[in-house]
Amino acid sequence: MHRTLFAMLFPLITVTICYGQTAVEWADRGDTKRVNSDYRGAIADCSKAIELDPTLAAAYYTRGDAKRMLQDYRGAMGDLNKAIELDPTFAMAYFTRGDAKRVLED
Repeated sequence: MHRTLFAMLFPLITVTICYGQTAVEWADRGDTKRVNSDYRGAIADCSKAIELDPTLAAAYYTRGDAKRMLQDYRGAMGDLNKAIELDPTFAMAYFTRGDAKRVLED
């Protein structure tokens, strides 16, 4: 009986573990990719985080910084503005947005 139950539940548990990531986990994964210069991967992971929790300022910041590193300064500005809107105390978002503005001469 226990083997049958385990055999039935194992695929469900595996899928939940593999795909049941929270928004924070996606954002953390995106930040790791950003730090390792995988900017496109960071954008993809942070977009997933934002899809799951559109109030997660850190995901907007990380995605914005990754866009800045890919020279998508306008896209970066949008994400960084959103990060600041969600968390007005987010100092790094202001700093990074300032760099994007400097490049855009905005």
